[in-house]
Amino acid sequence: MSMASEDAGPPSTQAAAQYAHEALRQFGLGGRARLTFLREGENVTFRIDSADERRFALRVHRKGYHDLDAIQSEHAWMSDLARAGVRVPTVVQTPGGDTVVQATLGSPEQTRFCSMLEWIEGDLLHHLQCVDPLEAMPMLGSAIAQLHLHARSWTPPSRFVRTPWDSDAFVGDEPRWGDPAEATTWERSTLDALRRARPAVRRCLQRLGTSPEVFSLIHADLTAQNVLDCGGEIAIIDFDDCGPGWLLYDIAVALQDFEVDDRLERLQDALLQGYVAVAGELPVALELLPVFRIARRFARLGWMGSRRGTEHQRLVSEPLIASTPASVERFLNWADRRA
Repeated sequence: MSMASEDAGPPSTQAAAQYAHEALRQFGLGGRARLTFLREGENVTFRIDSADERRFALRVHRKGYHDLDAIQSEHAWMSDLARAGVRVPTVVQTPGGDTVVQATLGSPEQTRFCSMLEWIEGDLLHHLQCVDPLEAMPMLGSAIAQLHLHARSWTPPSRFVRTPWDSDAFVGDEPRWGDPAEATTWERSTLDALRRARPAVRRCLQRLGTSPEVFSLIHADLTAQNVLDCGGEIAIIDFDDCGPGWLLYDIAVALQDFEVDDRLERLQDALLQGYVAVAGELPVALELLPVFRIARRFARLGWMGSRRGTEHQRLVSEPLIASTPASVERFLNWADRRA
């Protein structure tokens, strides 16, 4: 891919490294800092090892996904969470006090926003294959409750802007991450089920509403890849998708990898136990959790169809497609019982 053709989406890894080196110069960490490629998703992320043995995570942002105000708004919430004692990465500033820089390689078309966070040492829950997830769920539930309590009491700055995870984002005419029906070539029965599930999800979300008790600022991507076990303490990373949304969505995302696990109910109970220990009560409308499980699946399927070609897309596509027919049928059976 030529540099000139990279006018949307994540740049190639080689190009991203060039943007990253230019960003490091602006953050005052040029010269001997070492880049290690970590992952390509919405952004391309590198680990930075500085000459003075500090570590950072540097993101080369997907062009067209978040504008400057949105990235700075993400940083504003993270910074206030850190001040409140929630374990999240510290946002790094340039010598001039900026948290976002524009790295340019020769022309205005070859420009990317870049940002940097201090590195948190820990083990991704995604990588702890030998650990019983039941042990981690209460800690994760407590961390989610901390986020929710902070969000419901926090007054964002005047220029705060984040795209909401509302009904339109999941089942509108133009879903935020794409149409799940276009994720692959579905069997006709599955395609019909996907189309029948959409209005059922919309009706449930509209009935639930968006009062502050159920709808607030959320992380929106609390997968096991974005949660660190730091010696018995949970740290939450990657706030790139944060925005106003239903609190239950965070719960559903945290449980998404266990949807077909025989221990799902036990895992859910353990997570909610940790949540209640901090928040003092269960999330409102907990009985609607199946709606948010299928909404998350719709979002992931849409993302998969619109992000073809990335390594992360290749990793998640096969199991996601394989489990979708049964998942959608379970939701439709649940929705029929409630009708």
